Amino acid sequence: MMNEIIESRQTALKKEQQIAAIVNYLRQSEKTDFLLGAELEYFIVDKASKRSISYYESNGIETLLKKLVKLGFQPDEQDGHLLGVHNQHLAITLEPGAQWEISLHPQTSLEKLHDIFLQFLEILQPLLAAQQQELYSAGYLPANKISEIKIIPKNRYHLMHQYLSKTGKYAHNMMRGTASIQVAVDYHSDTDFIKKMRLACRLVPIFSAIYDNSNIFEAQPYPDFCLRTKIWNNCDDDRCGVLPIIFEADFGYAKYAQYILGLIPILIKNPQLEIPYEAPFAQVFDLQKDISQQLDHIFSMCFPDVRARNYIELRMTDALPYPLSFAFIELVELIFNNQNNFRQIAQLLAKIDFAEINQAKHKIIQQGIEAEYAGTSILEHFRAIMQLVSGENHFQKYNQQIAQNGIIPRDLKSKGGKIVE
Repeated sequence: MMNEIIESRQTALKKEQQIAAIVNYLRQSEKTDFLLGAELEYFIVDKASKRSISYYESNGIETLLKKLVKLGFQPDEQDGHLLGVHNQHLAITLEPGAQWEISLHPQTSLEKLHDIFLQFLEILQPLLAAQQQELYSAGYLPANKISEIKIIPKNRYHLMHQYLSKTGKYAHNMMRGTASIQVAVDYHSDTDFIKKMRLACRLVPIFSAIYDNSNIFEAQPYPDFCLRTKIWNNCDDDRCGVLPIIFEADFGYAKYAQYILGLIPILIKNPQLEIPYEAPFAQVFDLQKDISQQLDHIFSMCFPDVRARNYIELRMTDALPYPLSFAFIELVELIFNNQNNFRQIAQLLAKIDFAEINQAKHKIIQQGIEAEYAGTSILEHFRAIMQLVSGENHFQKYNQQIAQNGIIPRDLKSKGGKIVE
């Protein structure tokens, strides 16, 4: 009996120390000078057929990466395979189905982020043109069935694929067939963290429906709306969706830490080789080892619509064509980095609770922007937000067009994933 009591106390103490370590990590991530970062995902497709280009084929994704290395980019290799490149401004990484992710390093202004993006396109576009290929923006594959997409040679993704085969109907579609745009915002305190997490979650159904850019599923016309929402709703309930704890009265760094400790990491390194691991993270979180490295891994293995790590990441939006992609990035900046805008929009949506968010996430699949969300249509919510947003902007005319006309990206006239004006 005494041994059980001692063991129980030791377990409780260990958990307290683990929570404290995660809280400390989040607290050390606080910033007063906010930066703006974004990840833009694309499919690289054959220009004529829109067939997705494989990592393995002749003039495939690996070939393209090698050409960037020859132009001065630094290679990122794993197990003898070139799986990405980087320079001082951005990193190119590959999603499981060889989706192309352009990660723009955080900058002090949208203008700097935009310049880096355009400069990279000037390098990339001629390489693509030489191979009769192009970047394609959509939430889901434009021409292929998921069975045709091979996973890139990255052990982590193969282990994830194996694990997620047991968790949700569309988990494999998520891994190999989807693309998104993700924007990172900073927080300056526990209180600021709470407010931004809650507002970001309340924006999930709005951004998902307004920026819906998916009208093909498994090489057939998709008749409904918000395909990526449908896929994520059927992926892994333990690590996806909007987290209910965010709306609990005691939510904060410590509550989020408890959620992280309960997650299954899917895989761990033992010691260098990645192996499957299907027990809670708390059982392997070792405070004597590199804490940041361990947390970076577990954060990368949770996929909620709004994810927190050393920044808050909004992840609910389909991959968008340029310049609408930067209209979305700028809108996030105008909402989260402008105190007046943030206060007004947070107040506008303040009464929306977790249940209403979840209900709306299902309604938008059938009704799109006409879906009712807390008594108001998604489109009317977006119009109200656009009326409140103020400050210097460069791209908001594209968002204003959506607000005025009610025409979402999937319905815009497009060619090769680019808006035709």
